Amino acid sequence: MLTVAKEIVKIIPDKQRERLAKHLSKKNDFDSIEYHYGLAKVDSRYAIEYNLVYWMCFLSLLASMFLWRKIFTELTENEIAGTLTACIFALIFPIFETVGGYFYDFGELLFFTLATFLALRGSWIALIIIAPLAEYNKESFLFFVLTLFPLIAFKIGKKKAAFSIIFAAFLSGLVYLYVKNLYAGNAVGMTEFHLWSHIEDLSRGWLGLEFNYGVMFGAGMFLPHIIFVAWIVKNSWGQLPEHWKNHIKFAATINVPLYILFCATGELRNLSMLYIGFIAMISLYIKNLLVEGSY
Repeated sequence: MLTVAKEIVKIIPDKQRERLAKHLSKKNDFDSIEYHYGLAKVDSRYAIEYNLVYWMCFLSLLASMFLWRKIFTELTENEIAGTLTACIFALIFPIFETVGGYFYDFGELLFFTLATFLALRGSWIALIIIAPLAEYNKESFLFFVLTLFPLIAFKIGKKKAAFSIIFAAFLSGLVYLYVKNLYAGNAVGMTEFHLWSHIEDLSRGWLGLEFNYGVMFGAGMFLPHIIFVAWIVKNSWGQLPEHWKNHIKFAATINVPLYILFCATGELRNLSMLYIGFIAMISLYIKNLLVEGSY
């Protein structure tokens, strides 16, 4: 997203760019951002980039909502459940972003959702086309695309599905290597090992707090969050079609070990490959509530 924003800014003539940056600096309450987040220093010279990234994040979430509504209306065969699911997950997504969320997580969510939508329709050519773009946004797509095999195989068969997933993963891998090569001269390594810090977190407990929606709220791996997720899984898992269950199993098999070994502690967002499966279970849970209430 930031790369796209920078390229757009380059197109704007110097005088218009300077005038627009000044206008946006006055319009936006940057002082408020710096007050709530002490480490945030918003340079007015980058006001255009800041606004472009903000709107790309917003539009990514909005587009994701429309796709969720379509996907989960079809899964639940209930339009109200599909609509409510899209709205509810959009509202709770910022909670998943606590501790260390980044703007490219919104793009990741959109690409995961779009890839799932295409897989469910058997649109394997389109899936291959978006793979490099999704990988350029965030490296997790290389692994996520593998989890889509059960969904696309259900639609187009295992052989064709295997080819499309392997080729999409191959293109994603090339993009991953390209991006890593761009930063090969940096002092830091390609990964960070976090197993021991995760073990330490277990001993401290999961009761961290953070401001969200302007109020104090649970942060990341907050115990009530984990209980909420467990409740949804317990009440919805049995109703999932087999190909959806297999998708979630694939995602958990890949994502959980990667999270424990290489991801920063306490961040639910680092389990993002499980987002789509979790939203599916939310939709079925909502459908159950609607059926019980005869809606």
